[in-house]
Amino acid sequence: MMKRVSPGVLDENRFTDLVEREGIMSLGLFNFLTKHGLEHSPVYTAPANNHYSWPKAGTILGLGCGAQKLIQLDVHFRQDVGHLRETLEYFLKNEIPVIAVVAVMGSTEESAVDPIADMCAVREEFKAKGLNFTLLADGAWGGYFKTMLIDNPTSGTAAVPAQNKLGKGSSKRKFDGFVPYCELSPYVQRQYEHIQFADTITIDPHKSGFCPYPGGGLCYRNEKMRYPIALFHPEVFHGKGDPSMGVYGIEGSKPGASPAGILMSHNV
Repeated sequence: MMKRVSPGVLDENRFTDLVEREGIMSLGLFNFLTKHGLEHSPVYTAPANNHYSWPKAGTILGLGCGAQKLIQLDVHFRQDVGHLRETLEYFLKNEIPVIAVVAVMGSTEESAVDPIADMCAVREEFKAKGLNFTLLADGAWGGYFKTMLIDNPTSGTAAVPAQNKLGKGSSKRKFDGFVPYCELSPYVQRQYEHIQFADTITIDPHKSGFCPYPGGGLCYRNEKMRYPIALFHPEVFHGKGDPSMGVYGIEGSKPGASPAGILMSHNV
């Protein structure tokens, strides 16, 4: 595509038009793979104890649930980084595109936290070899535990790690003896210190956030990742000054009552 752009100053609008016309969201999966000489359908990895929504993602993308390649667990029910590395080496050798690697930050059954710090290093390792992929942090269950390590950023002062005040893994409020309290282990703390290096983080307020259904969060490290499925129809999109979640999501129009309730819960 870049060869078709004339030398000199790159016109932003023209480049955007090229990306939209030549991207997979316009060409479709089959035409995109054929045009670029890719013989294998893309795959993505997830730990063996992944949530059932991950194979669903493969079907939604038209890849099929078989595109999800399972990574073995260690004795602590965490993703085995050694097996992940072996799997990625196989894909690299056989020129199989990898679109994503999933790290579960608190599995539904065991509350196991994957070693995302090491997985970040693995991504850099394979990027140097020519295999790049997005790193997705599934914090639907465990994402809220990150708050045990940082202070409230709206307190009027710069955020300070909570462990600097009350000991590692301690909450912002001192233990009053009424509610049982358990600190995060040093291993888990290290993983949450690296969760922000993921490309996306999912989080469910109705789980560890103790909020009602159906609120949910999808956080992007780069906000431009929202655009491949965005459709700015004039009926629902009235410019950047009037943003709508519906244009960026699969569901379309969404009610505002749930996020408003979550915001209230977070502030009381």
